[in-house]
Amino acid sequence: MIKDELVALFEAASDGTLPADFQGWRLVGNNGWTVAHEAAKNKHLPKDFDAWALADNDGRTVAHVAAEARCEQLPEDFSDWTLADNSGHTVAHEAAEWRVFPKDFEHWAVADCDGWTVAHEAASHDYLPLDFDQWEIADDYGWTVAHEAAEHRYLPQNFKKWELANTIGWTVAHEAARQDMLPDDFDRWELRDIDGMTVAHVAVGSSNFPKDFKHWDWADIQGWTVAHMAVYLGARLPEDFDQWAMAAGDGLTVAHVAALMGVLPDNFNQWGLVVVGYEGIGLSVANLALDGGFERQEDIDGEWCRSPYEDVCEYIGQIANEYAEMREEKE
Repeated sequence: MIKDELVALFEAASDGTLPADFQGWRLVGNNGWTVAHEAAKNKHLPKDFDAWALADNDGRTVAHVAAEARCEQLPEDFSDWTLADNSGHTVAHEAAEWRVFPKDFEHWAVADCDGWTVAHEAASHDYLPLDFDQWEIADDYGWTVAHEAAEHRYLPQNFKKWELANTIGWTVAHEAARQDMLPDDFDRWELRDIDGMTVAHVAVGSSNFPKDFKHWDWADIQGWTVAHMAVYLGARLPEDFDQWAMAAGDGLTVAHVAALMGVLPDNFNQWGLVVVGYEGIGLSVANLALDGGFERQEDIDGEWCRSPYEDVCEYIGQIANEYAEMREEKE
């Protein structure tokens, strides 16, 4: 077939003017894209079409393309949901992206080359069925369907598998806390990731953090406590809080962070507390209260996988150096 004739067939497939008895669906254009792919893309496949497994050079089948077109071309009895392209992305993944599934769909655990399953894809588009219960399905990084649903803020009200964790220990509870969607009766504040950050660290600035919380001394591996995190986020600690001298690993106290963030209580009187670590050695709470130049780093790309301890220490180290230089000049 000469090139001009092939181009004309693809144009006819695109605008729906192929003859009713056309049989040349396997004719191939650029990158293995067939006439059938072109017709499916534009929703012009005949009702009796059945060559769904025809694939281009990337393994993308006609069924993938039909699914991308909101499955309007797929027959009601279509069953080849696990047809996969070269990356493992299946027709079912495509259907999930467009929120189109048969009511009896059951291939939730089918995964691509990264372990990303159809259930993950459906969760990312808020399209899991009401009776879905396979929350523990995980990708290659341990990110479960429950994590994905939490990120998109639609875990069911009766969800209880808060301890499900990815490969760095970030639990579903951590993710739900980050999204400010933990239930009022949540009680697993102690769950930790591999850096020791608890769910309480993540949730302390949220709207439903318990007012009677007592474990302000829970610390991550750097000694950054829930109290440190609370004042870092600009939250006021309880009126009877008296652990201002509680220090992180480098001697940075809760009072220092509160001073830096401007949230010390009016009756605070421990201005002489000093940082004993090398970053800000000798720096008092009063020194930091007078600074006012620190800007809190926002939640970069939604990732809560480390504490802000290092950022604060770096800034305090800079202030300490400035004070040291001023002392040297006076001397």
